[in-house]
Formats: sequence, structure tokens, C-alpha cells
Amino acid sequence: MARTKQTARPSIGEQRISWTRFRLPLGQDSPKWPASCANAQVGPLYDVAGCQKAWLGRMVDDPEQAAFIILWQQLDALKKFQESPACVEFLQGLPEYGSDTQASVVSGSSLRGLSLDDASSSLPLRQSRFLIFQDAEATPTLDVEGRVTLTALMIPRQEDSMRRTWYQAVKKVFGSFVPRGCEIITRRYPTPRPRYLAAWSWALTEDAWVDRKFGEKEGDSARTIICEFRTWNGNYDATPELEELSAKDLLARESWAQAVARVMPPVTAWVQERWDLKVYKLYSPEDEDLEPEEPEYERQIAEYCAYHRPRLEAEGLL
Repeated sequence: MARTKQTARPSIGEQRISWTRFRLPLGQDSPKWPASCANAQVGPLYDVAGCQKAWLGRMVDDPEQAAFIILWQQLDALKKFQESPACVEFLQGLPEYGSDTQASVVSGSSLRGLSLDDASSSLPLRQSRFLIFQDAEATPTLDVEGRVTLTALMIPRQEDSMRRTWYQAVKKVFGSFVPRGCEIITRRYPTPRPRYLAAWSWALTEDAWVDRKFGEKEGDSARTIICEFRTWNGNYDATPELEELSAKDLLARESWAQAVARVMPPVTAWVQERWDLKVYKLYSPEDEDLEPEEPEYERQIAEYCAYHRPRLEAEGLL
């Protein structure tokens, strides 16, 4: 009988996602971790409690700019990791991108001089390397992988009571939007599909990238960052090739700007990036023959699909 690999039992609404941007030279497939790390892809993340999934991303238009993306079971799991020596080692392998960065964040090279036992003095600097997101919907979200268009929308206010209202206003526009020239995504199907091609999140914390793109906050000012992660992995004819053509089309880019204009206000600024994301395994090859225990996450997905089965079947999703 196969051994059973114990898995965490996450609550979907408690999961968090972190982005850590860094420089990854062309020709280098992954960060360089110490030889002592058990997993050559994820390095110090291997066996970190609460770390459920990881991606490596490269920006399409600036391929030396990369991001290490992590799905966390809970925010507490991320906080414990940030306080650990493993986080210092993790950031050592992720040199900060861009020599012109003026934000007061520590680079990977600066961390190399720190002791791995130093878990307090560098904590704020380590925390500033993580842009933390929360899924906008407390339901199983789209598995973001392959070619992705990241659209970040900034609202110059931060009110917890209004955040979901702003999100719904933005999603109402983008939920049925396709760039000009990409109408095949909706033409071949009876109902609009863009809402099934994107995941939505809002930022809980900010990093140097947010400051560079939207400006540093002054005094007690606050803002809300809402992001759409639109996938082009072949579903509903939204292919990477279609995305490539769209990115080069001036009229398509203008249609994105027109869509954003429809949500101004509350949105006052926006940034768009193109990424290629690939999933990293968080276990070693010898674990592949383990018989997985069905996690609570899969149970929740099954219940969600069962509840919505009539609608999903009618729309061709099951």
C-alpha cells in the first residue's frame, strides 16, 4: 500500500498570495539556491509550513524581470516565514531588480551579509519585498498559469467598507471586456467568457514596485490596488498567439484604455504588464509516488461545482 502524503487543509477565504520581484538573468531558468537545499527549484521554500504552491514568472517585455509567486494557506503562515531564517536565505537568492530603484527596500545582495539567525532587525526590510494579495472572491479561483496579462488599477482611497463596491464596479466592466481583435473569445460561445479567464485580487500590502508605478504615498495618504490576472492558455480560444497579436495592435491597446476609462472614477491610474508563469513543485521527486490524501480544498471545490452544476453545465464549463 502506498504511503500517504499528508496535506494541509486550507480554507479558501484565508489564502493569500505573495509576489517577490527579482532579477533573473536570461539563460538562467531559476534562482540559484545553496547546494544544501533539498529542492533545486523552490530552495528554502521546500517543506515550509503553509506554503501550498509556487510559480516562477518572467515579464514578457522585460525578461530579466522575474517574480517568485507563492500561495499561502493563511496570512499567519507568510508572517511566520518572514520571521524565519529561511526567509533571509530565500531573499538572498532573489536579487532585487533594477539598479535605479530608489525605494528604501533591501536587495538580495544586501541580505547576504546578514546572519541567518538574525530574525528581528531585518524583518521590516524583508517584509517590504513581499507584495501580498487576497483573492477578491472567497471561492475556488482560476488557476493562473502560462501567458498572463496583469492589469493593476489604483484607487486613491482605502476604505474597507468600500473595497468590494469598487471591485464590483471594476469587474462589471472587465468581466465582459475583450480587447479589440479578440472577439473570437466571445463569438463562438453563447455567453460572455472573459470572467472565466481572469482571477481578481486586491493588495493587502505594497512593495517597491507599487511605489515606482503609482508614486510613493505622502503622509497619511492611502490607496487601494485591485488587480486582474487574465490568462491566455487556450481556454475559449484565448491563446498565447492571440495575446501576442493583440499586444502589438494599437487599436487593441486603445480598447484597454477605453475600458479603464469606464471605471474612472474611482480608478485614477493603471499599469499593465505581460507575464509568463510556470508552476513549481513543492516536493521532491521521490515523493511523486506518494498517495495524496484528499485535501479540504478539493472537497470545497467539489461542493462548489455541485452547487453550481446546472449553470456550469449550461455554459459548457463541466
